[in-house]
Amino acid sequence: MLSPDPKWGTTVNVLPTDLMEARVEEELAAWLGGRPPISGPALPRHSDCAKANAELLDAAAGRLVKLVRAPVSSGTAGQFPRRAPAKS
Repeated sequence: MLSPDPKWGTTVNVLPTDLMEARVEEELAAWLGGRPPISGPALPRHSDCAKANAELLDAAAGRLVKLVRAPVSSGTAGQFPRRAPAKS
């Protein structure tokens, strides 16, 4: 999670863009374990990622529907095992 520099609370009244960008780079490097790459293969297009995610969700939804419907079709919907009262 991105967090502000603790010193900013007592030394910065208005956060300049360059200071904020430097902090983002610092936090990103810490999260990645090093500086982020500045070259390399292109990232997948957003539309390709969205399509792949939709396919994964569609596949998972089919399995989840079976899990949700199983108690309903067996007549056990809403029935949960009872626990013994807590000992005091």
